[in-house]
Amino acid sequence: QTLTINLYNVTFTETGLPKGTGWYLNITNGPTIYSYNNTISIFEENGTFYYSISSSNKNYFASGGTFTISGSNIAIYVQFVLKSYTLTFIESGLPSGTLWAITLVTYNNSGPVSNTLSSFSNEIVFSVTPGYYFYYVNFLNGYVPTISANSGNVSSNITQYIQFIKADNQYLQVGSQPDFVLYDNINKLVYVANFNSSSVSVLNGTTVVNSIPTTQNPEELVLDPNNGLIYVLMVSGGIGVINTVGNYDTLILKNYYFNNLVFDPNNGYLYASGYNNLTVIDPMTDQVVQVISLSIPIYEMTLDTQSNTLYAISGENVSVINPANGDLEAIINLNYYPAWIAYDQVNGEVYVAVDTYNINAIGLSVDSSNGYLLVISGFSIIKEISTGFFPIGISIDPLNGNVFISNLVSDDVQIVDGQNNTIIGNIPVYIPLFSALDTSNGLLYITSEGGNYVFMVTIQENYTVTFINKGLPSGTAWYVNISNVGSFKSTGNSINVSLSDGSYNYDISTSDKKYAPEQNSGSFTVNGKGIIIYVNFKLVTYSIIFRETGLPYGQQWSVTLGGAINNSNSNMIIFNEPNG
Repeated sequence: QTLTINLYNVTFTETGLPKGTGWYLNITNGPTIYSYNNTISIFEENGTFYYSISSSNKNYFASGGTFTISGSNIAIYVQFVLKSYTLTFIESGLPSGTLWAITLVTYNNSGPVSNTLSSFSNEIVFSVTPGYYFYYVNFLNGYVPTISANSGNVSSNITQYIQFIKADNQYLQVGSQPDFVLYDNINKLVYVANFNSSSVSVLNGTTVVNSIPTTQNPEELVLDPNNGLIYVLMVSGGIGVINTVGNYDTLILKNYYFNNLVFDPNNGYLYASGYNNLTVIDPMTDQVVQVISLSIPIYEMTLDTQSNTLYAISGENVSVINPANGDLEAIINLNYYPAWIAYDQVNGEVYVAVDTYNINAIGLSVDSSNGYLLVISGFSIIKEISTGFFPIGISIDPLNGNVFISNLVSDDVQIVDGQNNTIIGNIPVYIPLFSALDTSNGLLYITSEGGNYVFMVTIQENYTVTFINKGLPSGTAWYVNISNVGSFKSTGNSINVSLSDGSYNYDISTSDKKYAPEQNSGSFTVNGKGIIIYVNFKLVTYSIIFRETGLPYGQQWSVTLGGAINNSNSNMIIFNEPNG
């Protein structure tokens, strides 16, 4: 007798997965079947069966269940859905009941998609599907977050903590997406390039006095002090010219596309970088003098006016170029991602802002890694200064050589002492980009990536007080202690201290007690310029007295001590000797 077992077709059809995504059907005590299509078919006899569903894309899930076959084929529909996670932002530092907001951005095939939530409590919660997200804290007058923005992959529930600190910075509203900012030391005005609104705002002190329409997308600004014109680098092509009466005069070289623009005070030319070319422009004629082909692409540049060499960002390197002929004099490897470069005419050093992306970050913390300000002298990196997150814009105080570095993500501008390359100040600013110091009023103007704002901060000018020691053996440690300022040590012949105007008291000492300063304390006054104080050290000696008796009056006698001979016609010989 033949036993017949009837098998029936069971068809599973999925929806919700991206096309081509693999998925699994597992029958309890049965096979596991994998498919790239949206259907899976199996054959089973009558009975009740348990099954589970999964996908190779772990961001999707579908429920399992049971099915029963009773003498006929059946169809089962499977719905995959994206998993959902919560992004919780918790703030601290704001007064209770303050309204604050977070904007969350993701991207699809149509471009960026943003969602802004606000709250009077200290918590904002987003419900999101897995993916890559970017967030930023919305501008809040009077307060600055210590981290304004970040990004990363979301594949679990995440809690992000936002700390606000109080910052009563003055600000002005200018055009859309202010970028580069320039102080014109001839007419004492400040110019701001507004990238999106295609205009240049003109500031006088704390007032917007003009808005100059330009061609599309102005970015960098360069002053030619010989003719008083301001040259505007246009991302859309060419170089705009703003004349001395504050009008947009013309667009020159409109068929050229440049990355960066610098002025050479030695010959009066403009240098423009354009990938593998260096274009030399004569501002007197608005004509190209020369196009120099380079073996490397170059982007942002700065000119060392003392050696008359260009330092240009090229990939993860800085290339040192002779602008007269394009000769490559050196390549300085940075091992970081460079963002900006600037020359300090006071100390003759070059500064490069570099970043270190945290590509292995978990959650929304890709940009939460310290950057560096690299200090270059000649062809060598002489110091790495740790900065905040995502350092970008660099500006120089032309009076004392101090450096201002904008940290885009950690919301601050750090002040670096140009004499000893140490950080001496920190200014909280909302998403700072570029800065420029108005030396006529002491205001530092800072553009913001977070809106159409220019922030203004009063900078107290510092001047270098130099203590120079004389008399100490080489390599001996010595100290200057300045009341209410601090103690400073050197094993060289000088100590430099950056101080603001005022009167100060100081003490001098050394680790070698065989020596002592002739004057171990004193006072000085800083009044609008640096000063030099000379410190004279002398060997500390003690008197050794020899007295004689028995010789006739006036008889010469001598004593030898340590190889030295002293003679006397009196009854006493004195040696002055150090410890030993």
